[in-house]
Amino acid sequence: EDLLEFFIFLFFILLIFLTVSSFAETIDKVEINGNKRLSDDSIFVFTNIEINKNYTSNDLNTVLKNLYKTNFFKNVTVRIDNNTLFIDVVENYIVEDIIFNGIKNKKMLESLRDIVKLKSRSSYTESIFFNDVNTVKNFLKNSGYYFSDVQTSIELNDQNNTTNLIYN
Repeated sequence: EDLLEFFIFLFFILLIFLTVSSFAETIDKVEINGNKRLSDDSIFVFTNIEINKNYTSNDLNTVLKNLYKTNFFKNVTVRIDNNTLFIDVVENYIVEDIIFNGIKNKKMLESLRDIVKLKSRSSYTESIFFNDVNTVKNFLKNSGYYFSDVQTSIELNDQNNTTNLIYN
């Protein structure tokens, strides 16, 4: 009876091991699509992928997180098919210029440029831009401009994948 329990236990351990390992695939090749500015090599470096290594779905989630952490991408999808990792990306726009209209004081302009997170030549992300708008509003209120109204506009250049951020 103890021997039977041991074999049943061993069977379940083997079954669990085979189930977990069956969800892993070896990646022989990486194919990257959708990138305009960034090279395939740069994107490959961001993934921390090693060729000829087994990858599980958890590993692919880590690849996604690594790519999104760079703030270079608006959208990323990854999938493995026939031992090839396919990475499809949509790059974020690059901020070409940040324009503050209506502010004449050079020190205030310089301070505003310093406190916003998005800078010229950085990747545009909507969430950071919204935070920057709130930062600008708070800065103006703290500077005594209690009734200032900050309007923004975004000029997109799809051909160059760039944007201008305008504060009015």
